[in-house]
Amino acid sequence: MIKAIMNGCNGKMGQVISAICKEDPQIEIVAGVDLYDGIKNDYPVFPNISVCDVKADVIIDFSNAKAVDDLLVYSVDKKIPVVLCTTGLSEEQMIAPIDKTRGRMLLDDILHGGNFGHHDKRHAWGHDAYKDNGFKHGALGHNLLRLYRDARLLRYYPAEALSEPLFRIWHLFWRMRNKKC
Repeated sequence: MIKAIMNGCNGKMGQVISAICKEDPQIEIVAGVDLYDGIKNDYPVFPNISVCDVKADVIIDFSNAKAVDDLLVYSVDKKIPVVLCTTGLSEEQMIAPIDKTRGRMLLDDILHGGNFGHHDKRHAWGHDAYKDNGFKHGALGHNLLRLYRDARLLRYYPAEALSEPLFRIWHLFWRMRNKKC
C-alpha cells in the first residue's frame, strides 16, 4: 500500500483527493498539511510540512504557491517524490523556464490526443482513412506518425524523442522472446 501525505488537505481539491484515496485500497493518506484546521480528517494534520514527522512514500500537493518552497526542501531532504499540482507558481519556482512555443506545442498535442494520443484525429491516416485501398489499420502508418511526432519533439526534448524508437525496438524483441506478439 502506498502511504501519502496530502499537502493542502483541507482545501477543495485536498478533500476530493482524500475522499478518493479513502475508497482506494492501494493508497492511504497518512498525514495532511494545512494551515486551516477546521475540518476533521482521518489522519493527523500539521500546520507546516517541516513539522510533519510521518513516514510516507509520496507527497500529493494541492496547496498554494507560497507553500511550494518549503515542500520542495522537505521532499529533497526526506527523499520523497512529490506530485505537484499547485498552480500560480512564480518563474523562480518553475523547474524549467517558461516557454510559450513549447507550451503551445504540448497543449496542442494534449488537447488533440486525449488518452495518450489514442483518439488523435490527426493520426487517422494510419488507421481507417485508407481502408478502401487495402491499407486498413496500418501499423506502418501508425509507426510513421510516431516517428514524425518524435522528429517534431527532437528539437525541444532530444532525450525523450531519441529514446522512444529505441524502446519500441527493444519492446518488440522482448515481446517476441516472451511470445507476446
